[in-house]
Amino acid sequence: MKSNFAKKLWTKLLLAGGIGGIIGGMVRILGDRFIKATSFNLVALLHSLIFPSIIVLTVFSVSTCLILEYFLRKMKQLFYLFDESDDEKIDWLENQFERYHIYGELLNFLVIIACLLILALIICFANTNQFVFSVVIIVIELLAISWTNRLYRLLAQVFPSKAEVDYTKQNAMDQWLAHSDEGEKQLYYQSSYYVFSRMNLVYAFVLLVLLVSLNFSDKGLVAMFMVSGLTIAEKVLFYRHYLKLRKQKIS
Repeated sequence: MKSNFAKKLWTKLLLAGGIGGIIGGMVRILGDRFIKATSFNLVALLHSLIFPSIIVLTVFSVSTCLILEYFLRKMKQLFYLFDESDDEKIDWLENQFERYHIYGELLNFLVIIACLLILALIICFANTNQFVFSVVIIVIELLAISWTNRLYRLLAQVFPSKAEVDYTKQNAMDQWLAHSDEGEKQLYYQSSYYVFSRMNLVYAFVLLVLLVSLNFSDKGLVAMFMVSGLTIAEKVLFYRHYLKLRKQKIS
């Protein structure tokens, strides 16, 4: 059994190494022949797209804030229907409420990322009116923070058992999990492990893209070290916590 497992493992490693070597060689050849010849034009094109990107991200952020307000209003409407519904309908209402909650959290996170990207583009594009866009970023961030505060107040009403959760603390998610029932905990555990296992593919893809980008500029090398560091940190934290919990279970 162990020998078969070892053979399969080494076969997969050799195949992965061979495919990686072929892809790397092809990228290198293409980079030497074509990419470096057009790198200047590509950099100029990217530079010309900075200002339109700022406009697009700003419009996206403002539009998303409006969508978040719509989601919050729908969540309040669903909450008011809880007392007037039977058990079967309450399950459906809670499912709809949770969908708006999750989508709202994701969109709110995207707004924050968009604001950071706008700030980065402003720094790169010195000719832009930095004051105007800085004010826009501040207003959007305040809207996102206001939406988050109103969402947490609504969640405290919907889930009275979680009203004691302090969202200003660093361990707010730990508090939320501690006040969840066993079914919810299992959902969080399974979702977390699913994300952890799939992030290996994400990191590998990002590193491959950064490897290709080295043919345009050596600045991608810093990003490669950062992504590699994040990958290592994630693995170390996961297995360190796993061993800690295992030790506690044995003792």
